[in-house]
Amino acid sequence: MIRKESLALYSFSWQFDGFCGYAEAGNRLYKVCPNGEVREVSWGEGESWEEVFGVNEDLMEFYEMIKYDPLLWCIAKRYPGLRPRKVSLWAASVIAVAQQNASFKQAWKSIYKLHVLVSKRVKVFDREYLLFPKKGDVNENVLKKAGFGYRYKTILRLRSINVDCNNVDELKEVKGIGDYSLGLIKLFGCRDYSALILDRWLKAVFEEAYGEWEKVKEFGRWKGLVSLLTTVALDAVPLRKAIARVREGKVCPIEDFSPLTMWKHL
Repeated sequence: MIRKESLALYSFSWQFDGFCGYAEAGNRLYKVCPNGEVREVSWGEGESWEEVFGVNEDLMEFYEMIKYDPLLWCIAKRYPGLRPRKVSLWAASVIAVAQQNASFKQAWKSIYKLHVLVSKRVKVFDREYLLFPKKGDVNENVLKKAGFGYRYKTILRLRSINVDCNNVDELKEVKGIGDYSLGLIKLFGCRDYSALILDRWLKAVFEEAYGEWEKVKEFGRWKGLVSLLTTVALDAVPLRKAIARVREGKVCPIEDFSPLTMWKHL
């Protein structure tokens, strides 16, 4: 079925309860558990839970590639098959912009606050679920209150853009969306792991681990997933601490607040 860690990855408290994961897909809400339990509430069209959680993806090639990788060997050993859930392209865009020039905590706390401010709350599966904020509910005042800072301008521009995974590259025409953001959007919104996701943090970590950051290109169609799982392996800690951990070979997730455990805090 699916690993508990994949259900927990980059999840808020309403998306993971310590065992089962909860997700929205269009007009559907899912509860998915590692023991095989799957429940659905539907009021219209939406993607299947298999697509949302990527359970039919074949990641065997990738996990063979990282068995002895200096950054990802621990992920391969502890969490084989770990992968992110898929979200809407709108949600992926907000997530990507939130992470521009921001720490892990800063970015995801902003997204959390945005939910608290404007999300529709629904009672489902005996718990409260916060739907991702609709475009029409997001405005300058809300984004500033949530802590997006200057990034709010890019998000406002994205409200009027409608794309799908076939023409998602058109988002590059939006001021404020570069290769880094587009790569994250493709990863979270299209399950496309091929785009190189590179910011100052990742570039420095790759240089420390591989000698030169360009080596990450050798992962080919898995470059984006390498970037994401590197942040997981190192708990997305500040750069100085991340470099120290790479030098010491401490590439197993250990922090209390991390991509795998943020559901406990937000």
